[in-house]
Amino acid sequence: MELPGGIGSMSFGRPPGFILRNAAIWLLVLGAASPSQGASVQASHTGCGYSSPGVVSVSCEFSYEPDRQLLALLWTPGMPAQWHLEDAFGHGSPEINSNSQEIVFTGALTNNPVVFEYRVTVPPGYTGPQPLTGEVEYQLDSMTNGSSVLADPDPLFVDSHHRIDASASNYGWIDPSGVVIVAHGGSANFDMWPDPYYHVSNVLVDAIDIGSMSSYSFTNVTCDRTIEVVFAENLACMGTPEWWLAAQGLTNETVDFCAAETNDVDSDGMPAWAEWESDTIPTNFGSVLRVLSVQRTGADVRVEWKGGTNAWQSLETRQDLVDTTAQWRAIFTNEPPTDSVTDFLHTNLTSPRLFYRVKAWRQ
Repeated sequence: MELPGGIGSMSFGRPPGFILRNAAIWLLVLGAASPSQGASVQASHTGCGYSSPGVVSVSCEFSYEPDRQLLALLWTPGMPAQWHLEDAFGHGSPEINSNSQEIVFTGALTNNPVVFEYRVTVPPGYTGPQPLTGEVEYQLDSMTNGSSVLADPDPLFVDSHHRIDASASNYGWIDPSGVVIVAHGGSANFDMWPDPYYHVSNVLVDAIDIGSMSSYSFTNVTCDRTIEVVFAENLACMGTPEWWLAAQGLTNETVDFCAAETNDVDSDGMPAWAEWESDTIPTNFGSVLRVLSVQRTGADVRVEWKGGTNAWQSLETRQDLVDTTAQWRAIFTNEPPTDSVTDFLHTNLTSPRLFYRVKAWRQ
């Protein structure tokens, strides 16, 4: 059999007397083996419930040793004779060979595990559990010849209803929420509503991030699904949260948040964005990040400053303000929650001159 990937022909076959044991994943190694030919691989697949007639989706995964390179992969589903492979998508650009009902991978096989999904058309007249198997033929760079592995049998059952679990993070909600029951093959729509000064950051469908959106619709639901919405705060141009600017009353006379964060309404020398970073009150002149005193006694210097209580603080020093190549050096980091007034004793100094500054930031 000629497989994609430009590695030549590969021969597969089951050796005489081979026995499948315990219905578990089995590994079949063919041909002359190099020392590392018996590589550890796993293949698995999961099918949702089916309806007849209808379409069923099957999720598949093939994994191998992390230090190996996968050269070729071929997946042959086992299912009732009249069922028909429709399409496949995922890692390695899987495609359907319509003549043999095999799934071939025409793209680069760089993912480990290789994760993909295929869909099957189910004709009328089927009832009860139906078998679903999968035989996987592959070749790794450590192998002289190709090998084969089976995925565990996974029977499919007739399903009439499915559940969609809908959840949301703080600062907003999803409608409907909780457990939503949907008929097999049915649809369901979900709307995302952020709180004021927030927005939809991410929507995760079946734990896969599909980006930001205000609504999402499931169609042709054939198995249980999940949807989760994550909200994030709106930020002004310099990174100040809009909700904080509004809570401080800085947007009462303007809806321009970027302008509001640059105002210094209490005239303490700190614009609003700097008061946010240092966790001080932008409307209170006495609430500000400021060095209160620097006192030297012998070889020691005591520095005292004030600021907020919920921001990180760093005391830094340097010897020269004129030399542009000189760097500020942190000598103390204050982790929140902090006191409103902090002092630090810088000991055993030898330099005749030092400059100090205090930085504050949010994480």
